[in-house]
Amino acid sequence: MSEVATQRAELAKLDYSAQALDTTVAEVLAKLYSVWDEVSPEDQDAIQYRRRTLVSALTRAGSSGEETEQLLVDFLRGLEAIDSVVRLAFAELKRGKQTQTFRSGGRGGASAGVIDTLSAAPATGGDPLLDAGETVPYHTKVDFPTSISSRDESVHPLVVQLVINKPAHSRADVLLELPFIDENTPELIEVHLNASGFEETTHVYRRTLVVYKGEDSDPAIFLLKLLDRSSGDKELRLDFYHLGYPIGTATFKSEVTLFNTGGPVPTRTPAGGRPAIRTAPRPLLGGRPGQPAPEPAADKSESLGSAALIEGIDGLQFVAPSTLRPDVILRVARDADDKTLHFTLLSPQAKTGYRKKAMGSVVLQKLKDPTLLLGDYFADLDQLARNATEALGDAEALDYVATTEGIGSDLYDQLFPDELKAEYWRLKELREQGVIQTLLILSDEPWVPWEIIYPFDDEHGADDFLAAAWHLTRWQAGRALNPHLNVQAAQVITPDLDLSFVKEESAYFTRLADAPRPIRVSPPITTRQLFLAQIETGGVQLLHFATHGNFNGQNADRSPILMEGGETITPVDLSKPRTQGIRKERPIVFLNACHGGKLEFTLTGMGGWAERMVNHVAATAFVGAYWEISDQLASLFSRTFYDALRGQ
Repeated sequence: MSEVATQRAELAKLDYSAQALDTTVAEVLAKLYSVWDEVSPEDQDAIQYRRRTLVSALTRAGSSGEETEQLLVDFLRGLEAIDSVVRLAFAELKRGKQTQTFRSGGRGGASAGVIDTLSAAPATGGDPLLDAGETVPYHTKVDFPTSISSRDESVHPLVVQLVINKPAHSRADVLLELPFIDENTPELIEVHLNASGFEETTHVYRRTLVVYKGEDSDPAIFLLKLLDRSSGDKELRLDFYHLGYPIGTATFKSEVTLFNTGGPVPTRTPAGGRPAIRTAPRPLLGGRPGQPAPEPAADKSESLGSAALIEGIDGLQFVAPSTLRPDVILRVARDADDKTLHFTLLSPQAKTGYRKKAMGSVVLQKLKDPTLLLGDYFADLDQLARNATEALGDAEALDYVATTEGIGSDLYDQLFPDELKAEYWRLKELREQGVIQTLLILSDEPWVPWEIIYPFDDEHGADDFLAAAWHLTRWQAGRALNPHLNVQAAQVITPDLDLSFVKEESAYFTRLADAPRPIRVSPPITTRQLFLAQIETGGVQLLHFATHGNFNGQNADRSPILMEGGETITPVDLSKPRTQGIRKERPIVFLNACHGGKLEFTLTGMGGWAERMVNHVAATAFVGAYWEISDQLASLFSRTFYDALRGQ
């Protein structure tokens, strides 16, 4: 165990002294500020984000003494999760602790002294998070030939730019939301290219865009040469990353023909040279031409892994655990041939020893029809769920676990390329050493149950399911991740279907209104019309469905969820005009219905509830079931899930 892990374990055995909270906060921050240069940039961001959030909560009107005390304790506990804090301020943290907690009883709120302490930023760094800044929408402007002859030996420039106004012509126009701290400090956007049918002549598949607030970026240029000369569509993907986590994906195709295209002649490259492309002079990084360059800004945003909870007075605010970027991102890209998955590992902070590394590909003949690829596995899991009861004996329970492990192991064998299998065991060692913890799976396909993959081989033995072994998040490439959410109001969709688990979940949400950190819960929605009115209006940050649903294998956009009076709602009902109100809230969506999370391809792309909730409702998180779940387990899981998020 590392020294930091040992110190953290020692701190966890003790409670903070209520009488010394103000002093402890002041001493810990003073120590950190005195050695600020020794704190990593990521940890600086984490500390300052927590400090800013605490100041905001403490300065609200109506804070009671008990609430203030809890906020200060939570702030200090949050600091304990940051390695630099434990390493540099262990003595100050421990000095503020004792073996048991004694309530002060007469506290009337935050003292002026602690507010002054928290309002001060380190003298050497400033506080880029103090003002969150404005979020500005940018369009992707992408230029590349629509078709290329199989005999073409030219190097073709792929030109990528972020622009304010919708471009008249673009191979892929995707809207990206980009936050800015101030108008003179640019944001840096990494662009990662995945184009399996082409070779990038510099062998660098990553570019950086420098973006000033309200201005078009300079273009970034990839130099591509045709590698796969077979005729047909070749798919190209551009993943955009800001501060280490994905903000969007632009996808388009270029057709390879067996004859000359007859279209505009592409830019030709002389032998040994590069295409001549004229662009405006590039400004110096950190400043505009003619202006002094400001001090480099620290990263400003939170990244994802498992969510942590900041307990505020108004609602529940969920943020990334210590505003760190994901330790590891597994990018899974689907090839245009509908048979191949390409794997890439990314480590935004290079904790793995690299920032980007190709991890091979797998060819799955059934990939085009996921029901053929995964249908047998889901059928087995469905059967396990039907047989699971309270009376399940120990031997039967162990057999169920072993069956699920077997399914996960089969998926590991089929889906992980050899390169990824070899690297996985090295990542496991880094995880066990405490170097990495968070894993984000960013995938074009929406149907593989990555969560239950169970790595196993004869040399290394078994790891746990991915969802149990890692702080795991999965996301569908396209829409940006939302780093934070403040849940103040919840809406439950629970039609009166005389189902016991529906009644249990309704009662659970009713009790939330009387909890120490209350959430406003409206009366349950029971009809289709009321549901449609809610998503048009918005005003809630949590949508919880407790009902029955089914999966339409022929058209997932018609997979119904049952409402009262025999009415149903389907993913088709979540059209963009209808969801304008709820989309502004970026809610958490929990769909506790059989088959609720399973997806299928439709004629226009990916369909189903999960895809619609992410792309039309702009959900911050979506929780749904891939296979059947019993009513009892469904209710137990949802209550356990919410209790964990609320810190209980």
